[in-house]
Amino acid sequence: MRRLLPFIAIAASILAAGCATNDPRIHESRQAGTGILPGEQIVVLLSRYSRDGTEVKDLSSIEASLEWCVRWEAQGKDDLTFLPPAALRKLVSVETRGDDGSKSPELLLRSLGELVTATRLAEAKVRYVVLLEGSYSTSQSGWETASGGGGKGGGGGFTIGRGWTQDSNIRATILDLKHARIAGSIESYLSGKEGAGMGVVLIIPFPYYYSADTESRACAALGEALVRFISETSTP
Repeated sequence: MRRLLPFIAIAASILAAGCATNDPRIHESRQAGTGILPGEQIVVLLSRYSRDGTEVKDLSSIEASLEWCVRWEAQGKDDLTFLPPAALRKLVSVETRGDDGSKSPELLLRSLGELVTATRLAEAKVRYVVLLEGSYSTSQSGWETASGGGGKGGGGGFTIGRGWTQDSNIRATILDLKHARIAGSIESYLSGKEGAGMGVVLIIPFPYYYSADTESRACAALGEALVRFISETSTP
């Protein structure tokens, strides 16, 4: 057992670093009452996303990932039905990007309210369009080391590696097409640490890696808040 002490000490330090990520911070701003009737549908669209300061040109895979994440949080809610973004684009021409970047929620709401478009959306019972914007960035936080002394007969051990800080931010603006208004917005932010390196215990080398997984956790928190926001009939 004593010979395992260095390994236990080092493993605990790696796990502690990986678990140091805080819970996502949620900021909610409600402008109008919500609620949803049986058969009414929700569509999730992505208008802008950046990675390390660079705008992502092809949003299709990120949009699919975020839309799936939000729908996952709505599982078990029989009153919430989602229309896939591709199905919406078959119904109407939807452009979430303008010439100078993402289209503003106000401009998108106006274009979706045009007569022919609004009629088709009403026939498909599309009640809410959730317009997402997001960003993800990483920054190096330097070298990190850990050690565990084995005492008498314990061989000791150590690790050395690099750490990074992850920052994820996702903002959702909820467009209520039925009432032609913006119902409000929800923002989810999460910062965490990831790292990788090598360790040695009892002269046995081993690699290690831990991840903060900020993107999926920030999205999950956003999805959970969005479900509450739409389901509740509260007013500002």
